[in-house]
Amino acid sequence: RSAVLVRHQLSTDVTSVESAELNVTKQVDYASKYYRSIIVPYIGKFVISNKLKDILKFAINSASNKLMRNGDVEDAKLVSMVVNANSADTLDIVITIKPFFALNYVNITIQY
Repeated sequence: RSAVLVRHQLSTDVTSVESAELNVTKQVDYASKYYRSIIVPYIGKFVISNKLKDILKFAINSASNKLMRNGDVEDAKLVSMVVNANSADTLDIVITIKPFFALNYVNITIQY
């Protein structure tokens, strides 16, 4: 008998490397939950103002730095924070992250 060998884990969505690799989806899910935990304490307790936006920007940037420092994601950046055009009590926040990718293949070219 031989041991089970896992070459790489795949999710159920194999349409792209970003959605197929389980480690990538785990990084995205973890970052999403972490950002949410940072923002939730502010919901329903403050009015939308420049001061609140500055506080949230600082909190999000600090969270991004922690995620990168801990090796949870390769890069994370706050892209925008604006009041929703259809709902004045909602902030639309866009954060981009760059996950780490597993080394699954190596292409070697030999030249002479």
